[in-house]
Amino acid sequence: MFAKFRQKLPGPKATAFWTTAATLVTVYRYNKRESTRLLDEYKQRASHAALETIGSLDTPRKVHVYVAVPMSELGTRRARQHWEKYILPVFAAGALDYEITLVNETETENGVERVIRGGVHRLVADEIKDRRRRQLESEDDNEELRLWRAALDERKLENERRELKN
Repeated sequence: MFAKFRQKLPGPKATAFWTTAATLVTVYRYNKRESTRLLDEYKQRASHAALETIGSLDTPRKVHVYVAVPMSELGTRRARQHWEKYILPVFAAGALDYEITLVNETETENGVERVIRGGVHRLVADEIKDRRRRQLESEDDNEELRLWRAALDERKLENERRELKN
């Protein structure tokens, strides 16, 4: 009985191939199903915000999103795809308004283009500094503004000295 059954079994290489192929397909389908389930769960969690009414004097629900380039790539295509596939549906379910900024800072060194680390940090820090600067300048005779300008001038002189040494 086992002799007939044994003749119908595939060889060890074919068994290994089909086992690997079946495992990969199963893992892919499981990942797809779980990511869809999680996305639906997040959309359901965010949907309560869409049902809340906003008064005329309340500030609108607006989020500023910074989409950065992954370290292994130079373009923002993949980051935008990730945004559109996973995050945008949650924002739409929650009726959130958003402003998106793509951060793509690269530099060329010895003919090789690479992504600069800390691009988002630098961009956000500059925006905060600009906002504070505008706030301070709007106030007349501000002592803090005078001290801030003195410190800025001192820092500029220090940077110029360092550049002259190098």
